[in-house]
Amino acid sequence: MERTASCLAKLDRMNKALRHEEPDRVPISDFFWGSFVKRWRKDLNLPDSAEPYSYYDLDWIVTTPNMDPWIRPFETIREDDIEVVVKTGFGATMRKRFDFQMPEFRSFEIDTIEKLQEAVFDDPYDRRRYFEAGDNQIAGVGDGFERNSPAWVETIKSLHPNFPVYGSIIECSECLTRLIGQENSLFWMGMFPMNWVNALTKSVSFIWIAPKPRSLQPMVYWMDL
Repeated sequence: MERTASCLAKLDRMNKALRHEEPDRVPISDFFWGSFVKRWRKDLNLPDSAEPYSYYDLDWIVTTPNMDPWIRPFETIREDDIEVVVKTGFGATMRKRFDFQMPEFRSFEIDTIEKLQEAVFDDPYDRRRYFEAGDNQIAGVGDGFERNSPAWVETIKSLHPNFPVYGSIIECSECLTRLIGQENSLFWMGMFPMNWVNALTKSVSFIWIAPKPRSLQPMVYWMDL
């Protein structure tokens, strides 16, 4: 797949920075929430196709595969014109009001430390994570709502000619927040420290083994603060 001259210049800039060599300038990029992009287009009177990476000629971009521990379609519990309630591949039941910024976690399939210890996740190398469209929580339930998100490989192909593109995955704490909730995470680590270490090792292993295709290394690990 051919890449533009601009993309190759950005790639050289990124590679030098990652090798601790001096590039022509510091590479610049960012993550953008969907609600921000909508407001940005409106405020600048831009077309619906406009996006910040091209508009500001940013240097790199990341993509996320299907990181749900269990690869499965959303289970719709309730849906109307105001909101939708779904159960995701993290086993989380989430309420998304379309006029609110972020969704609400209502409950978790894993609601005891014993269930966390016994949980068996789908294979991190399952090809559906990378090569098939489908529902997944990271792409589908955030400040927007989307079903049947595009296959990761198709997203990569669309970006590859114009940008250095890297894979990205959540770090372990972010995974546990989505899998069991922040309250359970903080409570269980204090009440069941040894059980917690064992369960944490499983989660770390899943995230660490998860998507690291050689063509997209280095990986970007991210979380919300």
